[in-house]
Amino acid sequence: MFNFKTKGLLNCVATMMLCMLLSSKSALAEKDSNIWVIFDASSSMGVSQTVIADMLKELEQQLQDNSSLTDAAKLISFRDVIIDEKKGSLSQIRTNLAETKLISSTEDVLSALQLIASTPELNEAIVLIFSDGKNDLLENADTAKLMQNLKNRRSEFHAFIPFPAWCNRSLALAVDRDHMVLNPDSSMQKCDTLRFLKGKRYGEKPEERKLATLAFETGGMVWPILNFTMTGIESEIMPKDFVETTATKLADIIEGKGAKSLFATVKYDDEAYLGQTVFFEVTSSYSIEGIGDVTNWQWDYDGDGEVDDVGTFVQTSFSEAGDNYISLIISNSDIPAVSRTLRLHVQVSE
Repeated sequence: MFNFKTKGLLNCVATMMLCMLLSSKSALAEKDSNIWVIFDASSSMGVSQTVIADMLKELEQQLQDNSSLTDAAKLISFRDVIIDEKKGSLSQIRTNLAETKLISSTEDVLSALQLIASTPELNEAIVLIFSDGKNDLLENADTAKLMQNLKNRRSEFHAFIPFPAWCNRSLALAVDRDHMVLNPDSSMQKCDTLRFLKGKRYGEKPEERKLATLAFETGGMVWPILNFTMTGIESEIMPKDFVETTATKLADIIEGKGAKSLFATVKYDDEAYLGQTVFFEVTSSYSIEGIGDVTNWQWDYDGDGEVDDVGTFVQTSFSEAGDNYISLIISNSDIPAVSRTLRLHVQVSE
């Protein structure tokens, strides 16, 4: 039996990942990481590294009255492959990032995205991706399924990448999908004259790149990584309170998610084979004090967003081997629905 409690971030639809282990043993799910930091550990990030660490420290301070949002974070450092994974509080993650050794190397975020897409921990989180590279592997690979997987987690991605966007005569601090830009006072303002600088390394419009698209399509923002570099070298064109402004906006985004409030215990078999009937049983559903009981249970077996079944005891079978993602959406009349996504590995029968 798996007891899954949601405690973390809230959006219109909140997501918790339930992982089936392919063994005869049951397991208790750990608390999901609320904040993910994906960090490019190549030497090109040398100046930005300290500024990013300072920003995370400021973010931690601004969220100090809501420690439940900062006590579960995760750092994934990459170059052309994953080089490190750390889990802990935001303070610990920030320290680990600051101490990460940078070396001259090619870098590409594809391996990091593949890792977080395969983990049962990525659910209704804030994902901060810091990368100064072109990420050619990501751009040239067929990533349609990968990107859809990441979007299905209903996490919010923020891409700190080469994105030379200018509003009027100022380098934009951050941009959302509606071309709203972040002001130095942490407010957002529509930019009618947003321009993209076409340099030798990035000839196409940056918003056409996959990381920017992932951020925009998940409700996140794109933050020009150049701002961190310019702040690090104390450029006069950068606002003096850039670190505080960035942290304030991210704190608002994280706090705006709130806390998840619906809970569920789901029981199901440890393994499945092609064509085998798989049973899913919701053995209990409950909520935090003051929130009504769960009254609706809906199932999406193939991740297409359509309801395939309803109830607390359902069954299905699978025609494709590999990882299959099943969503259980529970709701009541008081709060938005909460969706938990189960990952079930289906094997070809011997």
